[in-house]
Amino acid sequence: MTALPPSRRTVLGGLGATFAASPLLARASSSPTLLRAAAMREDVALLRRAYTELHPGIHRYNTPREIDARFAALDQAAAIPMTLRAFYLTLSRFLATVRCGHSYANFYNQRREIAVALFEAPDRLPFDFLWIGDAMVVTADPFATGISPGSRILAVNGRSASAILAALMPLARADGHNDAKRRRLLSVQGDDRYETFDIFFSMLFGQDRYQLTVEDPSGRRRIATVAGVSLAQRRTTAHAGVDASGDTPVWTIERRGDAALLSMPSWGLYDSKWDWRGWLDQAVDRLVAERVPRLVVDLRANEGGSTAVTRSPNGW
Repeated sequence: MTALPPSRRTVLGGLGATFAASPLLARASSSPTLLRAAAMREDVALLRRAYTELHPGIHRYNTPREIDARFAALDQAAAIPMTLRAFYLTLSRFLATVRCGHSYANFYNQRREIAVALFEAPDRLPFDFLWIGDAMVVTADPFATGISPGSRILAVNGRSASAILAALMPLARADGHNDAKRRRLLSVQGDDRYETFDIFFSMLFGQDRYQLTVEDPSGRRRIATVAGVSLAQRRTTAHAGVDASGDTPVWTIERRGDAALLSMPSWGLYDSKWDWRGWLDQAVDRLVAERVPRLVVDLRANEGGSTAVTRSPNGW
């Protein structure tokens, strides 16, 4: 295996590993200027080298011939100048075909100017929701739009919810054919600092205001017009454990009758300054001292992270 030089660390992937920041992405801005084909093709060549030499599952769901054909198609697409947003979407569609849940154009690895250009438009839908099949079901109304939980959003600006989901699914990361995972990532539940739905919906359909066709829990339909919300506004409604970069506890524990509920929405504690080992030891010691008979561990929003959590001395 040929090592990539340290100066070529990138934002193009989610192997959890490093690869390469191209001069193209370093120079890009929020302007509508078209990116140079030569620079994009350089990125594609670097991506191909990194994935074929480093990715352990590159051929798990695709044959070598299929991967070669997809890289050739990606290179051909990059031969035509396009905007930063279009190039990001093109890369995302390609990476999703690898069918690896850790392989994507990682939102969190981008340089600040790239993140601002791509991810921070104030056009997020102002409610939380889950995809249940191809139905967009509202679960919370944090910005007081008047859309009650349990309502279905049937259409956004005249486009059906099912058509929106169909457009977004080829961009979402997941292992293999796990479309349930893709639907969950494309839901908005306050589970991440960047919501996957927000980013791709913004790129494809984003507007300042939205006309929604809403069906309330009783079956009554109406039209509602709502304003988009910003990234900062969205983050005010996120779960406490979403930002793990400080020293604030990421997990919570509470009593529910004769049981204790330990919520662990993330094990991605690489940058955290929080003493999670000490916190967990104290929490478990209290449960033992109080003779709590049952413990429920909630991992529903947890995508994994540091193996140190599962290998800690107390057996977690």
